Amino acid sequence: MRLKPFLLDAWLDTYEHGIKFNLAAGTSPTWTANEVLDLGGEESRQLYLNHKVGYSRPAGADSLREAIAEMQGFAASADNFAGALGRMEEFVKSCSAKMATA
Repeated sequence: MRLKPFLLDAWLDTYEHGIKFNLAAGTSPTWTANEVLDLGGEESRQLYLNHKVGYSRPAGADSLREAIAEMQGFAASADNFAGALGRMEEFVKSCSAKMATA
């Protein structure tokens, strides 16, 4: 199967590198892991570095959902939020929902 070239990717590949100010980027700056960990301070760094890695609950950890609610200014509990495992999963869910209503 041949797919048409994705024009945005072609444009970005040509023009996004080597420029001082990229006002069209849809991604974050390129940071090292240390730079990201510096944002939270030493206590957050230690929590991250000593966190056990494993599968999470499908809806996301209570602490994550509570932080999202607080960050968004919602007067709601963690029970009112569900996390997503990734953009692709959400994209598939959105497409499935759209097709179901078509």
